[in-house]
Amino acid sequence: MPQDRITRIRVAGLRTLDEVELPLHAFTALVGPNGSGKSSIVEACELLRKASTPDFFERFISVHGGFDSLKRFESPEMKFGVRIEGAGPALDYSFTLDRAHGLLVSQEHLAYADADEGIITRDGRIAFVLNEADGKREQVRGFPGASLLLTGFGFKVPHAAIRRTVRALSSMDVQLPFEVVPTWAARECGRESGMRISSPHQRRDALVRFGRNLASVFSQLKFDPVEWQRVMTLIHLGLGEDIEDLNIRQVAAGEGISLWIKYSSFEKEVPASSLSDGTLDYLAFVALSRVVKQRSLLVVDEPEVHLHPALLARVVDLLQATSLDSPVLVTTHSDRLLNHIRSPEESIVLCRLDEKRATQLMRPDPSFLPAWLEAFDGDFGNVRENGFRDWISVL
Repeated sequence: MPQDRITRIRVAGLRTLDEVELPLHAFTALVGPNGSGKSSIVEACELLRKASTPDFFERFISVHGGFDSLKRFESPEMKFGVRIEGAGPALDYSFTLDRAHGLLVSQEHLAYADADEGIITRDGRIAFVLNEADGKREQVRGFPGASLLLTGFGFKVPHAAIRRTVRALSSMDVQLPFEVVPTWAARECGRESGMRISSPHQRRDALVRFGRNLASVFSQLKFDPVEWQRVMTLIHLGLGEDIEDLNIRQVAAGEGISLWIKYSSFEKEVPASSLSDGTLDYLAFVALSRVVKQRSLLVVDEPEVHLHPALLARVVDLLQATSLDSPVLVTTHSDRLLNHIRSPEESIVLCRLDEKRATQLMRPDPSFLPAWLEAFDGDFGNVRENGFRDWISVL
């Protein structure tokens, strides 16, 4: 069965995001100055992912700071929505948070795209759900206003589209820059050093945020000799043939596992604690691209951090290959990253603020793109730097 993908995101009332709608092609790169809305779009994706869990509102407040911390200064409400496509008829899901009567879900809607009748239809505390078994709409009673109906049915989900929506939202993967703080700096600050230290055996089917289970993911990938050969090919392409192997070592009993590299030029293996920032970062991107996981959307914030331009080119290739299976959304300040995008007219989206400090999303006008690239010797980063904002079309 085809897997579901997130193909469109809608956000309103969140910081600079007065009202934006972002169509997602296979690979999408958000560019723009600081404060133009890129990070808010990343956080909106994370909030949508958390909407698949019953404790959404608890984390909305404790992790994201709550309504007053997130909302746009002149907006009375926040709206979030997605289009889901792939494993059945396209679905649209959205919900609105309103502070007027406490933190309240003022609206919630789930429906097949372009359908008149909703599967979930909610206005304030009046809500209906379509029962798939008999085709009847039933009123839902007795649920709290500060909760999403999407996750309120427990094991008795009345419609398969609800289950699809929860699965699609939960399989969004939001990755921030990997944590590769040098060991000495981490010690000086009294903190752990992310991927450099040993870690307990953690989940192996996905790379957790900041890459802290990198050793566990590689230990899983090594179980399959054919897959491991692919992994080593990618490692050699980025880091050179001098790397003979990656090994996972058990630390003292109860202290977890750690990652080591065997270089042909060294007699002894080198631990992760002694690797360069860029080496660790690239290894994390290899793991991210090869780990077995069905994603509806992969979001990567500023993949260029810590990477040499040559390694960044390899990472962009990895992410574009990953986008063949599920959409990939990246944010970037790197012109070099833009130069390695295969279809800039489809992939690059500019975030900029209008006169009311509201984010506008814009694409390069494809009718002008050949002339731009000819004028700037095929360097799209140079095109952007020299004012392609004068030649763009609003999404």
